[in-house]
Amino acid sequence: MLSMGRNLSGYGITAAGIQILVLSLLAGCSKANTLAEKLSSEKKNSSDWQAMCLGHLLLDTPPLKELGATPVRYDFVYQIKGIGGEEGTWGELRYGKLKVAESVPGNSDSLSNVRNSARHEVISQEKYLKLISAKQAQIQSWSRRATEGSPDEKQAAKSVLSDKKRELDELTHASVVSGGADIDPRDGFGVRIGSDFIVGFQSEEDNRIRIFEGPFTTSVPESPEAASEELRKIRRSYQPRSPSVIPASSGYCTAYGFFSEEQGIGQQASIRMPFQLKEYPNLLFYFDSSPSEDEFQRNPQIVRQRGKNRKMLDSDDSKIRSETASVQILGMPGRMSSQEYEPMCITKNDCQPPALAYAIEAEVSGVPGRADRPHLVLHMSAILSDEHKLKLPPLENTASDKLDYPALRGHIPPPYHVGKEIFQKVLNSIRIRPGAFVAKTSGNSPKAQALKD
Repeated sequence: MLSMGRNLSGYGITAAGIQILVLSLLAGCSKANTLAEKLSSEKKNSSDWQAMCLGHLLLDTPPLKELGATPVRYDFVYQIKGIGGEEGTWGELRYGKLKVAESVPGNSDSLSNVRNSARHEVISQEKYLKLISAKQAQIQSWSRRATEGSPDEKQAAKSVLSDKKRELDELTHASVVSGGADIDPRDGFGVRIGSDFIVGFQSEEDNRIRIFEGPFTTSVPESPEAASEELRKIRRSYQPRSPSVIPASSGYCTAYGFFSEEQGIGQQASIRMPFQLKEYPNLLFYFDSSPSEDEFQRNPQIVRQRGKNRKMLDSDDSKIRSETASVQILGMPGRMSSQEYEPMCITKNDCQPPALAYAIEAEVSGVPGRADRPHLVLHMSAILSDEHKLKLPPLENTASDKLDYPALRGHIPPPYHVGKEIFQKVLNSIRIRPGAFVAKTSGNSPKAQALKD
């Protein structure tokens, strides 16, 4: 039997050549496997993105570390834990005339604590009597002034007197009807404060407490028990929801709930919601959707002046980079602004660290009267943790006034180009949620339907 070398020698291929050829093939396979793994990893990372429902819209985000929620107390500010309510990291939610709060998960005592806090908002009868007495004294004073002086002075005094009498009637009425409603603690709580109410409940599904505050929609009964009816009405239209559940029916998504709108859009609503990315905790987003106003159409400059987070985007820190570009959201033209920061130095050894590495914001003004074309803002701040700011040279002035973000300790934001790429991908994903609006019939489409106050 001939050896491999001798058998292939006639073809000019030796055993050493065979070895090189085999190694080359193996190296090629290794490179191919590495490329395949890279493509597979990129595909996996892309598939990790998830849809989030806010308002009538959907947007895609990388996996979240946290979505904004309110504290377990009588509080309507949506926050990111460990970052607090600093400008640019807070949120709020209004549905019609309702202020809405959705808390972080609580415990068995949480609802009782929130109920007690809400009841502290009710003025005591003793204080009502003092307020009524003071108002009566004001009325006596203005009654005299309404009979003295020139005709114009008398008329002005009569106008004030009319307001004081109305305020007295409201105080007297509030002193009679205000108080806590008799509601089974397992069902929630209700408080009446004159013509306004505070109601809430704790969901068994996620232990979050929902609080709703607003003016009464009914005057019956003329007692604190009217708050019970408001709670029942809200429970019929609002349902708790996990952020991972995307509704299929008509309605408005809150961070952790859903207002059904099967009968059509009945309320103006606005939502501003912060969220934090899992892979890059320093990237703090907020998404802001509110009804468009006529003033935006009359003066497009208002968009850039009103919509910006002035503290975050127009920081006094020195700017390394400042860019603007045109964007489209829901087919509407808008603007995107981005800025990258560096320490502000008075001298070489006297520098104040920037609060941010960079910030990016996009905004469109919307179309007045169109629920499907709201005023939109998407904002992202790359916030620096304190210990990272101190590592940025030259920083010998450590006594500078810095924000404290305990949740960001040990984290640094990604480079500007990476953050910008993530921002643009989130921005480009904004779309109307399928089924968000009732079927388009005459006078009942998002375009034709007038939003009520």
